[in-house]
This record gives sequence, C-alpha cells and structure tokens, in this order.
Amino acid sequence: MLSKYTKIRIAIVVAIGVIATILFLFFHRDRTKDIADFDECVLGGYTVIDSVPRRCLDRNSVVHTEDVGTLVEMQSVIRIKTPERNTIMVSPILLDGEVNESWFTYGPVETMLIDEKGVTLGQSILEPQQKTAGTEFVRFSGKFDWGLQDPTSMKGTLIIRQRNAGGAKAPQEVRMPVFLQSQR
Repeated sequence: MLSKYTKIRIAIVVAIGVIATILFLFFHRDRTKDIADFDECVLGGYTVIDSVPRRCLDRNSVVHTEDVGTLVEMQSVIRIKTPERNTIMVSPILLDGEVNESWFTYGPVETMLIDEKGVTLGQSILEPQQKTAGTEFVRFSGKFDWGLQDPTSMKGTLIIRQRNAGGAKAPQEVRMPVFLQSQR
C-alpha cells in the first residue's frame, strides 16, 4: 500500500504534467499551415504592426499587408467617416463623409456594394450636402439597402464613384474593403 505522502506526490506530479502539457499545446499550436493573407495572419495570432495599412508578420517572417482598397491614396480627395474600412456591413448601409467639390461637377456621386465575385448587392446615389467651411470639400451622406445573394460570401467592396466626367477624363473611384453579414 502507498503511503499518504506518496499519493500526494503522485497527484502533484500528475497535475504538473497536465498543466505543462496544456501550456505546451497552447504555446506550440500548429502553425505549420502557410498563411495566405492578412486576415489569416491576424487569426493565427501573429504580430500585427500598427501602421496604415496594418501589416502582420508570420512565422516565416513574411509580411502580409491589410487590404485598405484605394482609400489611403485617395484621402486628399475623399474622406469617409462612416463606415470604416474592413468593418462588418449589415443592411442598410449608412454613408457619411466629405468629397472634393469637383466630384459633383457632373452630377451626383454613385455608390455601390459588391461581393467578392463582383456581383452588385446594392447601390445608391449620394447627393451633396453643405460645403465644409474653409475647404474645397462638400459633405455627403446616403443610405441604401442591400441583400446578400451568396450566403457563403464574406468579403465585399464598397465603391464610391464620381460620375462620368463627360469624356474629359476617366471618373475617379474609391474602393473600400468590407466584411458582409446577412440579416437574420
């Protein structure tokens, strides 16, 4: 028969072994899968570098850059307050921001939401509001409903486009990545 102290020692060793195994499995989880994009890198728990756009460094020292669309390069022309990039979109979409007044020269500004396959889910026309004091920017706002046609589609793009400039130049547009969530 084992003594009382021997039983306690065995229980302590077993408990330490279980805790060590759990910690090992937690800190050494399977990271052998190749990381394909920024989202997978973040979900994998790798280091995210706070920059614009954000970057994530995986175990192979590969840098994955967050898709911010054309929003950063167009910030001198358009400023979108809501929605923010890479947010989860539900219907209806409420838009608010400012755009250079030249965008409204040829009429209202168009906006649409497309899924990752390029299917248009909803669209609307943005009308100019008041001019922002002391700048060449005009406020815009809008709202439109949309519906998810493919329930497996999780990513989309919100496009805000200047109407055709009468052939004088190609219209400008901003593309902003978003995540899609259907109404339940």
